[in-house]
Amino acid sequence: MAEPTPNNEAMVLTDQLYVLEQKIGDLALSFGLITRKLLSKLNRLQRSNEKIGLKKSPGELVYYNQLLSLEQKSILLEAYRELNISDLGKRIQRIQAHYNISETTTKKQKDTFHILSQTPVQLIVSQNQLTAYIRIPPNTPSVSISDVLNLLQQHGIVYGVRPVESIESFLKKPSQIFLIAQGKPDISQPKINYMLGQKDTEIARVKKGLLLAQIVENSSDTEQGISIYGTPIEQQRNTKEPIKYGYGVKLSKEGTKAYAAIDGYPKLSIDGTLYVFSVTNIIGDTDKEIGEIDTHSKITVSGTITDEYLIRGGDVSAGEVRGADIDILGDLKVETGIINALIKTQGNVYAKFIHSSTIEAFGDVIVEQEIVNSTITVGGKCKIIKGKALSSIISAKKGIYAFCIGTEKSLPCELRIGVQDHIEAVCENIDNDIFNTTETFENRCIQLKWLVIEQLIAYKNAAKTEYMLNELKKKQQDQASNMNSTELLIDKYRFQLIGLEKKFQQFEHKKATIEQKQQTLVANLNLRHQQVIQDIHLLQEQKQAMIDWAKKQQAMPLLEVKSIIKASTRIDGLKATITLNRDYKNVRIVESQTNISDPNSREIKILKAKT
Repeated sequence: MAEPTPNNEAMVLTDQLYVLEQKIGDLALSFGLITRKLLSKLNRLQRSNEKIGLKKSPGELVYYNQLLSLEQKSILLEAYRELNISDLGKRIQRIQAHYNISETTTKKQKDTFHILSQTPVQLIVSQNQLTAYIRIPPNTPSVSISDVLNLLQQHGIVYGVRPVESIESFLKKPSQIFLIAQGKPDISQPKINYMLGQKDTEIARVKKGLLLAQIVENSSDTEQGISIYGTPIEQQRNTKEPIKYGYGVKLSKEGTKAYAAIDGYPKLSIDGTLYVFSVTNIIGDTDKEIGEIDTHSKITVSGTITDEYLIRGGDVSAGEVRGADIDILGDLKVETGIINALIKTQGNVYAKFIHSSTIEAFGDVIVEQEIVNSTITVGGKCKIIKGKALSSIISAKKGIYAFCIGTEKSLPCELRIGVQDHIEAVCENIDNDIFNTTETFENRCIQLKWLVIEQLIAYKNAAKTEYMLNELKKKQQDQASNMNSTELLIDKYRFQLIGLEKKFQQFEHKKATIEQKQQTLVANLNLRHQQVIQDIHLLQEQKQAMIDWAKKQQAMPLLEVKSIIKASTRIDGLKATITLNRDYKNVRIVESQTNISDPNSREIKILKAKT
C-alpha cells in the first residue's frame, strides 16, 4: 500500500474541515440560531444558486456567507466537540416550545387550537373548526403556494380559504401566524348599536354620561354556519360581543353599554373603537413653546402647524400646514394650503392646495386649487374643484375628479382609479408591525439559546479543569511525601497548579456571568411573552377590521376631467392600463369589463363627459 503523501494528507484534512464546517452551519439552523433577516438572506442565496445550477447545502451557505460571526462559529465548534448534541438539541427545543408565540388560545373566543401539522408549515385549527392558521417556523426553507394548498387539501380544509394572492403575499414576507381559512359561525349574534347619528358615524358635542353605544339582541340572524371542512355547525349562543372603546369612553359594569366619560366629540375609528375627544384650541402656530401635540383631542390651530413636532388627535383644523407630520383619526381641514407635509388620517382632507406632500386617507381628499408634486393615496375619492394636478401620483378607490391634469412643462401624472392601494399599504404596515414584534421577541429567544450553549460549554470546561486540578493535587501530594523528589519537580507541580487554579477561576467567573445574563433575559422573556401574543392578536384584529371596512367601500374606476388632460398621463385601473398619446378635453375615462364571464377582461375607455 502506498505511503500517504503530504498533498493527499492535506486533501483529506481539507475534506474533513469542509464537512465539519457544514455541520456547524446545520447545527445553527437546526437549533434555530439564525434570525429572520438572515434567513431571508439565506433564501435569496439559495434561489440565486438554483438559477445558475449551483448546488450548496443550507449549512454550507450559513457557514460561508457571514450568517454566523467568528465567535458564534467558535462556540458551535466547541459545542460539537465537547457536548452531547442530542441532549443539547432537546434543551434548545424546550426553550423554543416554552416561548412559542403561536397562540394556543384566542383571547376573544377562549377556544383551544390544535396543531395538525408541524413541518415544513405548522397548520393550527381551532377546536370549533371555524378558523385555521398557518405558521412558518424560523429556519424553514422557502415555502411555495403549492405546498400550502396541498397541506390544506391533505387535511380537508375547503371552506373559507383565503385568496391565492393573499397567501402568496404572506409567503413573500411571513409574519408569525396567518389566518388561512375562516368558517361561517352559526350564532344569533348580539349587535352593537351606536347612538352617533346617521351621517359619518358622528354627532355634535356630547355631555359626560351620555349613552353612546349598547349591545342589543338580534334573533333574526339564524343562518346555519359552515366549518372550514365544509360541514354544517350546530347553532351556538354568544351572549357578549365586546364594545371596543378608547379614551373618553367608559363601559357599564355588565359591559353592554358605553357612555361618554368626558364632555367632547365622539368618534368611531375604522377598526370600530369608540372615542370621545376633548377640545384643544391653540392661538397662533404650533412651535417649541407649544410642544408636541399628542392628545385625545379635537385640535384647532388658528395659525400654522409646523414641522416642530408630531401631531396626533381626532379632528384637526388649521390655517396652514407646513412641513408637519400629522397622524389623526378624524378630518383635517386647512384654510389655505398643505406644504411639505406627511399626513395620515382615518377621515377626509380639505385644503385650497397641496404641494410636495404625501397624504394617506381613508376618506376623501378635496382640494380647491391644485395638487403639485405630491403623492395622494385615498380610500375614497380625490377631487380638485377649480385647478390642476401636476407632477403627482394619485390613487383613489372611488375615482378622481379634476378640472385640469398636467401642463406642457410639468412631469406627467400617474393616476390610479378604482384600486385599493391605500388599504393594501395600511395592511402591509400592520404586517410589518407583526413581523417586527415577532422578530424582536424571537431574537431574544435566540440570545437565550446562545447563552444556554455557552453555559453548558463553560460547565463542561470547569468540570474538566476541576478534575485535572484534583488529579494534579494528588500527584503533588505524592511527590511531596516521596523522599526522592527534587525541589525542582515539586516547583513544577506548584506552577502547574497555579495555572490550573487560575483557569478554573476564569471558567467559574464565566459561568456566573452567563447565569446572570441568562436570568435577566429569562425574566424579560417571561414578562414579554404573553404581551407579545396579545400585541400580535390585536394587530391581526386591526388588520381584519381594515379589510372588512374596505370590502364595504364600492370601487369606482372613474376619472373625470372638465378641462384638459395632457398627453403622457398614465392611468391604471384594477387590471387595465393606458398612457394617453394626445391631449383630451372634457372627458370621462372609465375601466370596464369586456367579457361578462371573465372578471379579468377589462379595458380603459375614453368617453366624452356628460354636459
